[in-house]
Amino acid sequence: MNQNKNIAALLLSVSLAAGAGLPTLAENASSTTNSGLGPRERLINERGAKGSDLESIKDRGNREIENRLQELARISERVDSMKRVSADTKKSINSEIDTNIKGLKELMDRIATSTDAGTALKNEQLITKDFRIYNLVVPRGYIIASADRIQSLSEKISGLSEKLAAKVAELNAAGKNTAALESQLANIKTKVDAAIAAADAIQKSVSGLAPDQGNRTTAAANREAMVKAREDARRATGSLKEARAIANNIAQQIRAGGGKTSSGFGPASSTTEK
Repeated sequence: MNQNKNIAALLLSVSLAAGAGLPTLAENASSTTNSGLGPRERLINERGAKGSDLESIKDRGNREIENRLQELARISERVDSMKRVSADTKKSINSEIDTNIKGLKELMDRIATSTDAGTALKNEQLITKDFRIYNLVVPRGYIIASADRIQSLSEKISGLSEKLAAKVAELNAAGKNTAALESQLANIKTKVDAAIAAADAIQKSVSGLAPDQGNRTTAAANREAMVKAREDARRATGSLKEARAIANNIAQQIRAGGGKTSSGFGPASSTTEK
């Protein structure tokens, strides 16, 4: 009875985890007007005020940097909550985030203390030239967070599968035909193993990407790698949802009890059905 309750609890927790959506390539959890915009649209929105006087440039630069600092703070929280990525990966991401935060704050001070519009404008242009926040740092962070979530969900489904396997073994020992259930359990393992391998590959594929520093070729290569990683994460998440559905089906069949050959139960037969 307790084992059945444990299985039900695991099914619920796995269901909730599988239902969480994947972030977009440059996911932005902000409630500001910049939420959901791509890098170019975001920049246009930030620089909507076209004033070229010193104070306008300072205000605009401050707004651009504040937006980036807020985004970096959000991705930093996601990184801290990761449970399955390696310590070296977390350290590398946090180091990059800290470097960008430090640099942006220093640039903010330089813009704020500029005494002429020309100097202030040159400093403002460095925001997008030297700090590739929306092009690499943020989207890569969210992609790695997705890989971490895939690994976490995989572990939950594996634990659930082990409990179901124990129940199936009990039915088999009681003389029930569990061939169909065992096949479904094997299918779960295949999907989970593939998802775990995908999560590992996703992390490796984006961890080594370098900032493009305005180089279009590098920028295009980075985006291509991140788009592929995100699609791989989507497919892996889909596989885990399928694995969870199979587990739920097995649990329902176990609850149904013996005698239902259509559910894979019933006495084992030595004859072949024709």
